[in-house]
Amino acid sequence: MVVVTVCVSLVVDTPGSIVMVVVMVCVSVVVDTPGSIVMVLVFVSVVIDASKHLEVLEDPDVYQDLLANPSTFRFKQSVSLIVSGVEWKPHLDFEKSPDGHLTVQGPVANLLNMVAASLNFTYSLVTPEDQTWGRKLPDGNWTGMVGQVFRQEADIALGPFAQSVERRQAVDYTQSFFFDGRTIIAGKGRPEIDPWSFMLPLQPPVWVALLVGLVVAWLSLVVMGHNPKDSSQLTSASHFMRASHLLFQHLRIILRQDVSMNITRGQEMVLVGGWVVVSVVVTCSYSGTLVSLLAVRHVPQPLQTIRDVLDATHITVVLEGANTIVPLTLTKIKAGELKELNDLKFSGRIKYKNPALFKKEVEPLVLQGDHVQIDNTLTINSHIDSGFATTSKS
Repeated sequence: MVVVTVCVSLVVDTPGSIVMVVVMVCVSVVVDTPGSIVMVLVFVSVVIDASKHLEVLEDPDVYQDLLANPSTFRFKQSVSLIVSGVEWKPHLDFEKSPDGHLTVQGPVANLLNMVAASLNFTYSLVTPEDQTWGRKLPDGNWTGMVGQVFRQEADIALGPFAQSVERRQAVDYTQSFFFDGRTIIAGKGRPEIDPWSFMLPLQPPVWVALLVGLVVAWLSLVVMGHNPKDSSQLTSASHFMRASHLLFQHLRIILRQDVSMNITRGQEMVLVGGWVVVSVVVTCSYSGTLVSLLAVRHVPQPLQTIRDVLDATHITVVLEGANTIVPLTLTKIKAGELKELNDLKFSGRIKYKNPALFKKEVEPLVLQGDHVQIDNTLTINSHIDSGFATTSKS
């Protein structure tokens, strides 16, 4: 299970220095016993580095006001900030006008607008050239949005982001306010016609219990039921015919057909009546479920868990870019199913794609049936909703 979280806070360093407003993305890994559930925590974040643009904080009065009233603080004079972001629907949806002006929509953008209105600042949007969140380079520099904030080319980097020890050295994180999980999205199978589909309305244990009940009811009536006069004079063939007749009468009851049995004693009526009640309950449930199964085509969906994906050797897994936090975190896991998932890259069963390119690059692969994508649930649901709105097919 993976959890995505979003949060906002205001961090103030020494007087006149950096002020950061953060909406956070953090990833941490919790591993239970080998093969058990591994939890990844993801926090959506926005980081503001104000050392370059918030010179207003050098004013002692403004700074003291911030310290004295952190929950109600508002700049008396409007401040202009530079905001960096990468499109990731539904969190962020960028639009570019013909003159190159960027606008953004989505939940994280709404959060940014609320913070801007509350603190009294305006902003302009930029995007990193590599369209990534950011990773640390060997020379100590950073790529992506984290790099823009790190080099003071931007004041705010819009999430979702993920937390790592290295990123904590470059940006700050805060508490979370949004949780999400990780989901597998796979192409739908083709409708199947199963000749044994008439067995599907009842589970195997129910079929076994029904068969046992039939045998018990039949044998009880044979042993305890009414015997004809002079039954001691009947041949073995006659006894067999009588037992066979009673068996077929019990079968006729469960098939909802008329029956013909010579019942005269109370114990016989109780036995037959009990079997009638059981048969009516089971057959009513069976017929109702069978109608539902016949009305809806059976479409197999065999890939429901990570274990299913690992065991399906023909399946290739699509993950976020190789330098993003999730693949980097998977490399640090030492045991369990997520360790096996990471090892798929050695057999060529993992592809790394930018989540923003789902429609163009990932969806065609998934629809082929031999690829699956693992991403956060909100993003996957957004893809499904978008597909349904376009094709009217679920």
